[in-house]
Formats: sequence, structure tokens, C-alpha cells
Amino acid sequence: VVFKRLFIMLILCIIGGNVFAHDIEVANADGVMICYNWNNDKTELTVTYRGDYVTAQLNWYPSKVIIPESVEYNGSIYNVTAIGYYAFGFSGINSVVIPPSVTSIEDYAFVACGGITSIIIPENVITIGNNAFEDCSLKAVTIPSKVTSIGNHAFNGNPLTSVIFSNGSNGLTIGAFAFANSWGLTSVTIPNNVTYGYGAFGACPDLTSIIVEDDNPNYVSVDGVLYSKDMTKILCYPKGKTNNSFSIPNSVTCIENSSFFSCDLQSVDIPNSVVAIGKYAFEFCNGLTSVTIPDAVTYIGEQAFQGCDLLTSVISLIDNPFEIVGKAGEGRSTFSESTFENATLYVPNGCFDKYKTTDGWKDFKNITESGSSGIDMVISNKKTNQIYDLSGRKADRPQKGINIIDGKKILVK
Repeated sequence: VVFKRLFIMLILCIIGGNVFAHDIEVANADGVMICYNWNNDKTELTVTYRGDYVTAQLNWYPSKVIIPESVEYNGSIYNVTAIGYYAFGFSGINSVVIPPSVTSIEDYAFVACGGITSIIIPENVITIGNNAFEDCSLKAVTIPSKVTSIGNHAFNGNPLTSVIFSNGSNGLTIGAFAFANSWGLTSVTIPNNVTYGYGAFGACPDLTSIIVEDDNPNYVSVDGVLYSKDMTKILCYPKGKTNNSFSIPNSVTCIENSSFFSCDLQSVDIPNSVVAIGKYAFEFCNGLTSVTIPDAVTYIGEQAFQGCDLLTSVISLIDNPFEIVGKAGEGRSTFSESTFENATLYVPNGCFDKYKTTDGWKDFKNITESGSSGIDMVISNKKTNQIYDLSGRKADRPQKGINIIDGKKILVK
């Protein structure tokens, strides 16, 4: 939070101009001075940032603020219809009343208001902006039926135990990471008319189940895991699930962005049907020690396996490698630098030179063909006895990649 405050103030000093200059300021019924900008041809008002960046005055307010529904100014009455950009950001308030006249809560409106533990979003609100309530202390939130858009990171980093979408929501779109990092949230239900943004419920440590209403035309839930309706895309594996391993269904062709973000799985079986692995798909999956990439894959997004610092083996079954983001990606690399340095990349026989000359893959310090380094053979995925993964965990059947079978390293393709 301190970093964010300093960053914001720095940006304000750099860009100059009247970024947060207000048009008028009027005291509410409690005597609290609130700043406003005109909108809609000076017929309505937007609550705006109170501070003056020129003097670095903080956006300070008393602990409780009641925003009026309308304001009298120079003998005329104006409705308050929006809470503007950074209006109460970093302000220190712990209670706010938003009037029913408000239809828009804009970007960063209440960002980092750590004292706010509850909020009532009025029924007339249509849009909730990016980062609007990020890093508050909200324990529950109900999204009114008129809301059509929830921005990226809008409620990220709150201790939410309940997220409810009101009945009758009309085409609601949830932005990326909108409710991510919500500790305490164990289950959430997605209504039939909601569009899910990637990572929207990612990294929620207690989330074990995403439920989808039966008549939702876009999504389906199987054992609490969110998929596209036709089961060709996996969208979210809840972080709170306690399984050590997971096999992605054979119907899946795309592992969407952030699908497994920050999950605690130790093993994920990616089927041969998969052709694309999205950005951030397995980012910060710290339990993974090995991953096998099927030969049908033609795309792996940036940061797909970044933060998987325990990876000791990456097994690629791709005969003709394509470019991925390597060390030169300035923080966007597909794998962590520690993986490039310490893990072994196993590639098909005869493909060493291809990988050694392909961007991204060539950054692996240790590349070996699957027929070397004590890996004896390639077998079909069939039942056998005495099967272990490279971490020594016993398995019921061989998984794609390197297995230890009867004491020998075996590559299962």
C-alpha cells in the first residue's frame, strides 16, 4: 500500500496539469467538505479527489463519509451520479454511504481504503471500475442486478467470505482478477448471464468450488472446476482444492489464462488434446516439480510457468518447437529464471539442435534428448506396478513424462 501511495504521488508530479483539480466543493450534512467535478454538460456531479497534488496534500477524510444524493450550489440542485477516479483512494475512511443516485463507481475510487469492511452498492450502479475496491477490507459484497461491468482487479485483495450476484443481472462482464486473492471465500455461484474474466477468482486460498447455474449458456462446473460449456477450455481450478494431482479432461484444447494461477497442485496431467497454454496459466504453482507439454501444443503464453520455482524437469514432446518468451522478456518470461538455470529440459530424440536455436527454449541451461541421461524408453500409458514420479510419490498408472518404473526412468509419451 505504501508503494502504491508513493507511485501515485510520483505520477501526479510527473504528468502535471489539473488531473485532480475540482470544480466545486460543498459540505455534506455532517459538515464534511466533498469535492466534485461537473459531468453531463454541468447537469450532474462526480465526486473527485480531494487533495491537491501540487502541494502533495493527502486525500484525507474523516472516518465516515456520507455522500449526498444531490448538492445545492449557487441556488441550483445537482444529482451526484458518479464516484470518480481515485475519489477516496488512500483516504483512510472506514465507512462510506453511496447514494442511490450513483450509476458509476470509477477506477480506483476506493482503492486501499483498508478500514472499509462493508459496502452497500446502490441498485442503480451500472459500472464498477478497475481496482475500484482493491485492497479494502470488505468481508461480503452483493452485486446489484443493473451492473453490467466489473473492472479488472475491482475487488482484488479483500477478505471476502461472500460474493453474491443478484438475480436478474443483465449481461454482466467480470474483469480479470476482479475477485482474486479473496481469503475466506469458499464457494461462488456464477449466474446464467455472467461472462467470466480470466483469473477473476484466482489465488483465493479457501475457494474450493465454483458453481454454475444450469442454464448458463457459456460455462459449466465439474467437481468445482470451471470450464467452457463445451468443455474445450479450462478456466479456473480453485486454489483451495486439496488434491495433490489433477488430470485435465481429454476434451480440453485450451488451458486459458490464469487457469491454475497460484494453485498448490504437485502434479498436473496435460492431455494430448491441448493445443494452447495461456498466459499465467500455471504461474506461482510452487508445488509443481515436473511438467510435460504434449506434442500438439502450438502456443505457450508469457509467464505461463513463471514462479514455479520447484520445477526440476520440463518434458517437451514437441518435435518442432515454436518461440516462447525467454530471459530477455523483461519479467514476462514463460519460465522463471531459476527454471531456465536449474531444471532439465527433456526434448524428443533428434531435436536438441532445434531447441538450442529456438528463442526461449534455448535459454534452458540443461537440455537433453529423451533417449539419454538414463531415460530408457518411451512406452504407452498402460497400467503397471511400482510406479513413482520424480519426487518419489507412488502413482496408480504412468503419467505423461518421466516416471520411475521398477527403478528405471521411463518416458511416457
